[in-house]
Amino acid sequence: MMLPATANAAVTIFTDETAFDAAAGPTMLEDFNAFVAETRFDLAPLVIGDQTFSQVGSSNNPSQNYVGPFGTGFDVNGTPSVSGRISDGGSIFITFANAITSWGATFNEINDGVARSTLFVAGEEIAPADGFFGFVSDTAFTSLEIRALAGRDDGFAFDDVKFGAAAVPEPATWAFMILGFGAIGGAMRRQRKANVKVSFA
Repeated sequence: MMLPATANAAVTIFTDETAFDAAAGPTMLEDFNAFVAETRFDLAPLVIGDQTFSQVGSSNNPSQNYVGPFGTGFDVNGTPSVSGRISDGGSIFITFANAITSWGATFNEINDGVARSTLFVAGEEIAPADGFFGFVSDTAFTSLEIRALAGRDDGFAFDDVKFGAAAVPEPATWAFMILGFGAIGGAMRRQRKANVKVSFA
């Protein structure tokens, strides 16, 4: 299922993973299975490949902000995942080494049917939900924030994170493509003139 973002059409939200995969194009997958013990990111940022996780502000149980197997946090599918606990405006930030245009993950326990937290990306505010939740933005971004609403507490987990950037040709690539199309057109035109046959009766 595809839903438009509330503020404008810059971000398209997906709750169907297959539709997200089709819209996002090539993505990288992080399943966190390499984490055999809880590795916290509330005390210091945690770098995992091209992603950095950090907790800022309020959390009523900061030890539940970690990557690893299900323990004191929340479970997604029985494998290691990201566990988060934020409250009263506290946030979990995910920053990326390179700008991306798509991000998605499988969530569990987020918002629990009650507005408890929201996600900010590329200037947009969107409400994440359990199950697969992803989005594609027409504006590249280098970070996203999951923030607890004022006076609220939210504990959740997410796993199988997919993220990527839409392939946008560089200006030099466009120039070579235009030159190539021009050369092909010129060659076709010359070939047509060379194939003209004149016959006299």
